[in-house]
Amino acid sequence: MSLNRLMIGGFVMLPDGSGIGRLESEVGQESIVTIFHSFSELEKVRVPTARLARSFLYPGTRVYPLSENDVPKIGRVTSYNLSDDGYVSYEVQFPNRRTIYFSEIDLRVRCWRARGEATEILAAGIGESQFLHDRRIAATRKLIEARASAQGLTGLISSGIEFVPHQVAAVRRVLSDPLLRYLLADEVGLGKTIEAGVIIRQILIDDPDRYVGVLVPSSLVSQWQNELRDKFYVDDLLGTVEIIAHDKYDELERVPDLLVIDEAHHIVGDELAPAIRAHLTKLAHQAPRLLLLSATPALANPEKFLSLLNLLDPSAHKMDELESFKTKLDLRQEFGRLLLGLIPDSPGLILRRRANDAKRLFPDDPDIVSLADQLEIATKDGTEDIAGLTRDLSQHIASTYRINQRVIRSRRSDAEGWEFQSRGPAFPETEAATLSHVRIDDDEDRRIQDIINALEDWRAAALSAFEGDEYEIRLKAAMRYRDLIEALGVGVEAFAEVLQVGEMLFPNETEILAGIRSILEADPGPRCKLDVAEDSIRILKGQFPVHAKPKIVAFSSATPMAQALHERITRLDRHASCVIVRTQSPDQVEGILGRFVESSDTWLLIVDRSGEEGLNLSFADAIVHIDLPLSATRIEQRIGRVDRFGRRKAVIRHRILLPYIDEGSVWLAWKNVLAYGFRVFHEPISDAQFLLDKIDREFALTIFEGGVTGMGAFIKDLHEKVVAERKNQDEQYALDRIALADEGGSAFIETMDEFEEAEGEFGEAMESWLVSVLQLKRYRISSQSPEVFGMAWGERSLVPRRPWENQFGLDNPSPMTWRRRIAITNPGVVLERPGSPLLDSCQRFMRWDDRGATFLTLRIDPAWPKESPPWLVFKLCFVVEPDLPEASGVFSDTDNMGCLRRAQQFLPPALHTIYLDVTGTPVTVADHLKILERPYLKARDEHQGDLNLGSRPELLAEFIDPALLPLLCAQIREHGQREILQRREVFVMLENAARRAQVDCDRRKRHLLRRAHFEGIDIRDELHINQKIALAVAHPQVRLDAIGLFVICSGMTLTSENP
Repeated sequence: MSLNRLMIGGFVMLPDGSGIGRLESEVGQESIVTIFHSFSELEKVRVPTARLARSFLYPGTRVYPLSENDVPKIGRVTSYNLSDDGYVSYEVQFPNRRTIYFSEIDLRVRCWRARGEATEILAAGIGESQFLHDRRIAATRKLIEARASAQGLTGLISSGIEFVPHQVAAVRRVLSDPLLRYLLADEVGLGKTIEAGVIIRQILIDDPDRYVGVLVPSSLVSQWQNELRDKFYVDDLLGTVEIIAHDKYDELERVPDLLVIDEAHHIVGDELAPAIRAHLTKLAHQAPRLLLLSATPALANPEKFLSLLNLLDPSAHKMDELESFKTKLDLRQEFGRLLLGLIPDSPGLILRRRANDAKRLFPDDPDIVSLADQLEIATKDGTEDIAGLTRDLSQHIASTYRINQRVIRSRRSDAEGWEFQSRGPAFPETEAATLSHVRIDDDEDRRIQDIINALEDWRAAALSAFEGDEYEIRLKAAMRYRDLIEALGVGVEAFAEVLQVGEMLFPNETEILAGIRSILEADPGPRCKLDVAEDSIRILKGQFPVHAKPKIVAFSSATPMAQALHERITRLDRHASCVIVRTQSPDQVEGILGRFVESSDTWLLIVDRSGEEGLNLSFADAIVHIDLPLSATRIEQRIGRVDRFGRRKAVIRHRILLPYIDEGSVWLAWKNVLAYGFRVFHEPISDAQFLLDKIDREFALTIFEGGVTGMGAFIKDLHEKVVAERKNQDEQYALDRIALADEGGSAFIETMDEFEEAEGEFGEAMESWLVSVLQLKRYRISSQSPEVFGMAWGERSLVPRRPWENQFGLDNPSPMTWRRRIAITNPGVVLERPGSPLLDSCQRFMRWDDRGATFLTLRIDPAWPKESPPWLVFKLCFVVEPDLPEASGVFSDTDNMGCLRRAQQFLPPALHTIYLDVTGTPVTVADHLKILERPYLKARDEHQGDLNLGSRPELLAEFIDPALLPLLCAQIREHGQREILQRREVFVMLENAARRAQVDCDRRKRHLLRRAHFEGIDIRDELHINQKIALAVAHPQVRLDAIGLFVICSGMTLTSENP
């Protein structure tokens, strides 16, 4: 007989995730299956027979045997036998250690989505040792505290990252929104990948069946794979994540549940082929959840910005409305200018002007008019809170009149400061930048001077030829001159190649270029650029202390130079250097980068131009520029590989190799433009990206028409332009900055940090439950790292191996730790927090398996008066949380996860314990509470200790009639919930939460109504969601997690040896 044959009365696995049921009958192609929720609740369902599979119980499974007298019993499977009739007989062990074999026909098992609660178990006189309860409730309390501190953002708290305010605020905004379609547009290097990683992790935690597709430039595939594996542990989650290059989009299995597109501006620019752009646009529109990543500069281009918004919401942002979109951008900048002037400690006259400006700009917004009027009055008589009014007015404008509520952008200038290290030494703002960390070397090729003189002849001839011509023609000649100068900076060989291409620009150019080519054939002298580059690198390395192990990155625009330099450096020590060039595959690049990071012998990484983007080299100490591109963007990209979020080291040293550094050197002039105009060696210039190409052209035209004379004025003018552009960015960004600040990221982080400070206690509570009670095996990974450990199933584990070993993530476990710092500094070591498979599955198991949810304890305590009769007291543990579907059930409903997270911002889940006597009166006497709150201590004699009455029904009957226990338990359960809700601290907490949630709901409604009026958008769904969240907070769920009964007496004669 086949073991897989369905048996009437036997166990079957249901196809909808409900778990195990009992097959009652087959009717045609359908079957009737009974689902067991609790002793008092059975559910019958019809299921297509073809979708059922026979199910077997593994050792450790909690079962509820049927008895002839219908007396409820509870036990766990310890072994099994296959009977001749095809049914399975299971050995069941009861709390008193007795074992009996039952046919599967006579057993019941709770389904995954079981309803009912522990009251019913206690009412039947069933309760295991309080030892189990004490550890269960301690673990439950810590899990709830962790979830409360994270406000449901378990993907955040369980990631191996530090909590950075702007990143946390972005993640919180996205994951608290039921409509997940966002553009993350932080400046370069602020950690957009980290924000996206947390969001990806949370999406997979919410629903393990989800499929996430991540489309990135091909050069970044390996970096994304590493980040998601090492910091966000996506390999340990049950969902699927695919990271694919933009041009390989057709490798996606299907339309992803979450589509993430990095460098999304490529889709709306010219970098990709039109067919690829069209398909990716269609895919973005189809995906139910969309996350776009693009650096802030793309937002400075109205057409690209509109195209990105069209990917998010094509109905609200139509591509044929570009002109009206530009008008909106101009308005938003004026709004931003107003916000920048709303400074609370400004003089009253200034604030009154700003209030009048607000009423002028928003005459139809009654909230703004009212707040502005109040602010005007407050500045005159001082009766109102000026700071509060200013803040409320700013936040209302920012939240209501942003270009799009789902664009999030942060800037480095607004970070708190600790997230980034300085690029260079500090200097007074009014003085020239200090360049002690920047050194220059010059090429010793003898041909350079003659080539420069010949290029001057070319420039003079070109100027004469194009004198009086239009700007575009002169610019074309200037860019040709710049290309020649830049190529000579790369090397004589590269310069020779550039001479061969390009159309002739003026009549006698051919003769001048022929003269230059003849110079190239001359003797270069004893030392070439390669020799100087090697010396420069070794000198730089020698500037570090002898004991230091510096990491140096050398950038070369030319692949042959990068390869030749690598061969030169490694001729004496083959481990000293490694090289990354454009011909290598992503896997090769990953391996080389890994060697550079991990090997203490490898101190130099040489890269060609392909290494200027994508690489994260934040651990490096210094940069060598083998050439200096005449492009501020490329210089920023080079430095940006090192100067990134997460960098721990201070000043970045630079060594720059120039062809010629005497007076009149174009390259030296460009270095000064970078150093003093942009100040790129001291601060990032990515925020001024929109200016950079324009400045590059202006520099080319300036050196073409006048050489390096007048560079001082050019640099001064440039710096003023950068300052003006940043002011312009301040105005454009003001609405976004204030709106994001309204998320309360810093206060939220403080709450999480408070929990993290007690991470040791968290680990102890979890191990007490997982190891001491459930008997999983904890083992050391390394004697050198006691805080890193592994867990595995043991022979005596009290959890059924299937399906829980896979659910717990212990079928192929990773090293794990309770310590965040260890997880951050040891890639691949998983941080255990709610959100990890182990702890999330543990919590689901605790809801399915009621072990430790009830207890019956006889507590013998000499402090109890001998003359007093035994005292019966109930302990009840309630969880209070917003009333949304995820708050109950073994496997959660994921449709409302964004709503739940927002609701938890007002009402985080909390565990409340209350003790009631048999009359329903709360126990408040301190001495009595001290007796009740003492942990379980097994009795050794008749004078002190605890006995488990669940395994001594006869003894329990001496204290209470078993027939009265069900009614009493039900009454106490009802009294307990009422008393918890009437507790002053709970009542006040719930009242405040409901008020704050309704205020937020009303505020969002007002903003939505103004946006609907201003932009003509459909707001019905969002209005419904907001009201749903407010109601979930105002009418919270109160769930009984555990209930137990104490019988307190001063002493007795022991008659049983059972525990």
